Amino acid sequence: MKKSLLILALIALLLAGCTSSAAVETEEPAEADSPPENQVGTSILDEDAFFEHPYDDMAVYEAGLVTDEQPVLAHVGDLTTYRISLFVEDNLYQLHGRQLVRYTNMEETALDGIYFRLYANLFGGTITVSDLTADGTSVEGTLEMEDSALWVKLPQPLAPGETVDLAMNFELELPQEMGGNYGLFSSYDERMLLHVSYPVIPVFDDEGWNVEVPPTYGDVSFFDAAMYMVRVEAPEGLIWVGTGVEIARGDEDGRDVRLFASGPARDFYIAASPRFEVIETQVGETTVRSFAFENRQTGSDAALTVAANAIASYSARFGLYPYTEFDIVGAPMEAWGMEYPGATAISDTLYDTEAYYGDTPAIVYLEGTVAHEVAHQWFFNLVGTDQVDEPWMDEAIVQYATGLYFLDQYGEEGYSGFQASWYDRWDRVDRSEIPIGQPVSEYPGASYSAIIYGRGPLFIEALAREMGQDVFNDFILAYSKANRWDTAYPDELRAMAEEACECDLSILFADWVD
Repeated sequence: MKKSLLILALIALLLAGCTSSAAVETEEPAEADSPPENQVGTSILDEDAFFEHPYDDMAVYEAGLVTDEQPVLAHVGDLTTYRISLFVEDNLYQLHGRQLVRYTNMEETALDGIYFRLYANLFGGTITVSDLTADGTSVEGTLEMEDSALWVKLPQPLAPGETVDLAMNFELELPQEMGGNYGLFSSYDERMLLHVSYPVIPVFDDEGWNVEVPPTYGDVSFFDAAMYMVRVEAPEGLIWVGTGVEIARGDEDGRDVRLFASGPARDFYIAASPRFEVIETQVGETTVRSFAFENRQTGSDAALTVAANAIASYSARFGLYPYTEFDIVGAPMEAWGMEYPGATAISDTLYDTEAYYGDTPAIVYLEGTVAHEVAHQWFFNLVGTDQVDEPWMDEAIVQYATGLYFLDQYGEEGYSGFQASWYDRWDRVDRSEIPIGQPVSEYPGASYSAIIYGRGPLFIEALAREMGQDVFNDFILAYSKANRWDTAYPDELRAMAEEACECDLSILFADWVD
């Protein structure tokens, strides 16, 4: 199908309120912001009780996982656990935090210290850490890399298999305009967006600690799967959205107190606004919710339906979606979309029925953007990769997966229509055969989008053709399952592919990746 015909088809489908004959019906929740069924009792909402809650209580995470995923909780005892308490000031841009982190050294070498990333200091806001302790002993922290990395020297080396409890307080201030990293971290336009807003431990692998000042474009996070319990105390009247599920709610001195639990997950994200309106639908055990302002409801309806269809499509291809919730939030941002565990933020300009990009209505691009971000639930969250140094393993695979969504929804013509967008991107660098396997920083200007989002999925397509489509389909499912909640690297992907096809892929990888 020519691109223009696909666009006309998508416009018709969006205006009709669905994206395929298999689209599920959506409805306004009877009580969209009513308290959840209490999972743990309100006593845990007290901050002291919250921090004292047993780390081995895996029951608090069950509500966030579908039935078939819940057995993973018997095997997550060594994952890093974050306990975060956030106090949100009435102005919605200043926050005070207290955090406990239980970290187990899963490496083969002793660790003299641990890094925490402080990305707010790169995004136009500020974050400062104080009162650092390790197992109750005061320790010092040293700021590095434009204050975006905090090195915490431990009182004694942490041997393999040993655990340390790290505690800290932090002060957080959000920019009140579009901040750095696409404006994802801000308190702006009546929305508070907490993008990588807490001190977080990066991955330690055979390269050591993955700490660097990332480029101003591309994704910045490379984290292990972890367990999160987050207590939020904030002004009343806010509608909350984000990672995990709300397991308890109460009030304290006229302020709203909520408790969220999530895990395993690569990150924790929440957003809030007094103006969000929410609609929802169901896909199996998963409730899909879409949050947007009242004047964006046409787009919100379309985003909800796309997300529901994408979850069904990818679950069949890559393994079951693990969570009982998936949230989509319309946000003011410079990127079209951004992925988080169990959630995605979408630029609300794509929801605007009167906005255009060139000659094309913005809402037409909504389907591809939402389908792309949903695919990140598998390739970013379930299967972790180094998004800074190996972005193709994240974005290129997801772009190809988005093509499979269009194949499932519209057949070969739908796939071909989306495939055309890969060539359009690659044309921005005149189809130069720049390797796709470089770090983000090696792609200046237009080449990042052109190579990673354009040439990258064309490599995955070539890989599928070389392996045979049926063999590739079995391989990508096996790859997803083998690396579920783990981190995958290029050599592992290639080795699994060669084993699956019983073929030598060295020339293909040399031509496209290396």
